[in-house]
Amino acid sequence: MLELSAACTTQWDDMKKNYSKQNSAGEFSLWLNDIRRALISNGEMNVACGDCTACCTSSYFIHISSSEKETLGRIPEELQFEAIGSRKGDVLLGYTDDGSCPMYRNGKCEIYEHRPQTCRKFDCRIFNAAGLSENEDRSLINTRIGQWEFEFEDELSEKKMDAVKLAASFLEKYESFFPENWVPSNAIQKAIVAIQIFELFLGEQESAFETSDNESIRSRISEVMATLEQFQKRDSW
Repeated sequence: MLELSAACTTQWDDMKKNYSKQNSAGEFSLWLNDIRRALISNGEMNVACGDCTACCTSSYFIHISSSEKETLGRIPEELQFEAIGSRKGDVLLGYTDDGSCPMYRNGKCEIYEHRPQTCRKFDCRIFNAAGLSENEDRSLINTRIGQWEFEFEDELSEKKMDAVKLAASFLEKYESFFPENWVPSNAIQKAIVAIQIFELFLGEQESAFETSDNESIRSRISEVMATLEQFQKRDSW
């Protein structure tokens, strides 16, 4: 049997540590607190992207608020499109033929220090947390989503992640019971809602809903809608 030399063994151990570090999504409860705080305060998420640029090259429309003057001033007007259905003055930044953001050039964001708030808040770990993925044509970001690995400091932390996944599953399974267009059609918005309402599902099993009657489901939907409304009214964490 061949044996690795001490130097090779050390190098292999270092490689494994680096890989683990690159794919660590952090401790789940801490991350959950951070992202819920960011959703309330419109804050920024600190994501260990490494050399991943999937979100910059996955055909995303980027919403930019009219209040983001510094950002808008650095984006050519011909690249700004009216964000229909949003506040007056809000715009969308599209993408190039290869799916890249037009401000992503030569392997970097040319306005990184003044990037849109949408980019600052974007955290692809949310898909992993909710058990969701992007469209099939966004293979790069789906690959990154699958690589994230959350850590759990205790049993409660694991139960919180289970609750987030169950909340997302509930939204998908019973979408037709909600008011029309209430449940977001895209995965990231659905995951965000799941993050906001997860506490309703703590300690529950998906099988519990499989035996529930329509009245019980509608009752839970009322609770979901009320919980989301309360969360969105919060102004501090």
